[in-house]
Amino acid sequence: MPATWRMRGWNALLGLLLVVVATAADAQPVQLLSFEAIPVAQIALPKAKDAPYAQKEDVARTVADQLVPAILRAAGIDSGAARTQVFPGGYLMRTDPALQTRVAATEAVAGRLAAALGYVLRQGSVLVSDLAARDGDQLQVTLRFPARSLTSERAQAFFAKAAQLDKGLGGGYSALGDAMMFINLRGADGQPYGGLDDDRFLALMKQACEGFQDCAVDGSGKIRSKLVANDWKTAPNGEAYAKALSDVLPELERLRQRHTAMIDDAAAKNGWK
Repeated sequence: MPATWRMRGWNALLGLLLVVVATAADAQPVQLLSFEAIPVAQIALPKAKDAPYAQKEDVARTVADQLVPAILRAAGIDSGAARTQVFPGGYLMRTDPALQTRVAATEAVAGRLAAALGYVLRQGSVLVSDLAARDGDQLQVTLRFPARSLTSERAQAFFAKAAQLDKGLGGGYSALGDAMMFINLRGADGQPYGGLDDDRFLALMKQACEGFQDCAVDGSGKIRSKLVANDWKTAPNGEAYAKALSDVLPELERLRQRHTAMIDDAAAKNGWK
């Protein structure tokens, strides 16, 4: 893959990412944290899964505006040095509103923030990515769509089409603006979760894009990306997250209670229980 082709795609995407501009010589990399607002544990929401996208988007925006800045501060990060937006995001063949937080931080600090977000919002995992890393081992493919055209419906239509080619493309995606980002994410054992090697993953992504109207492969390359996760079946109070946050757990617990109130209000309004 020619380096110039790769960088042309990255330049457009990184233009969206580099909202936080550091001028110091030791400027930190911009990390992208991807997660959702509706909890996967502790609160029973049997009807939320199939609720309209717009209902869940309202909750995601409220959490992004009112709760994420407080979680950042609790984790020791200046909330003014980060930006959180809501875009479509996919997981296991479903598209839901996803929060994308961009922050200038080391990998270790970003991991701590991911744990704080996962703990408060009761997420199964938070994806942390450094898209500009030069030493990454995770393949990312970026797709570009026309300006203001990537609705949740369109994103889900492409997601479904890609998964029809191979279920290994149906694991998940993130969106920023009119770009969709697919990562051939690998586990701790070094093996891709979707069972596809990088060459096959890229070839299939190109094939899916070629058969989808107004889709262009905008770039591909290796990045640093990992999941910060908690198994709520074996750690029912978010213990995997909490072990990295012992110094701020009381404040995070208060924020978790605020999140519970937000979710309870949305569930009562929308009939999710």
